[in-house]
Amino acid sequence: MEEKEGSLDYFINEIIKSEPKSERSIQLEILNEEKNTDTIFNFLVEVFTKIAKNLYSNSSGIVNLDNIDIPKLNKIEKYFKSFGMQFFVEKSTMNNEVIYTNDTKRTYKNNELNQNCLNIKSSFKYKIYFDYL
Repeated sequence: MEEKEGSLDYFINEIIKSEPKSERSIQLEILNEEKNTDTIFNFLVEVFTKIAKNLYSNSSGIVNLDNIDIPKLNKIEKYFKSFGMQFFVEKSTMNNEVIYTNDTKRTYKNNELNQNCLNIKSSFKYKIYFDYL
């Protein structure tokens, strides 16, 4: 496996310059003194944000989650799987009626990481969370 070192922006640019690679084909090491759950979760949120921004932002650099359809969410999920992580998203109405979720099997491991959730509200509600593959 080829080893490369670089910033998060470099990593994002490297992975999105081609279609997603196979599961666990990219080894990602977080260089941080504290590799606790909060650090990992915040890092993965930043990865998600940068992937979405690089692939799906408008000309002002703003990402509207409402415009990211299921195939685009699936592509983001494949990028996460390429470095050994699962990316889950649940889209629901303001009345909590689930419109879309890619977490239909609830196969995640019981750990602290998947207990963290990023909640985003726009014209819909989004829950984004992660787990180890």
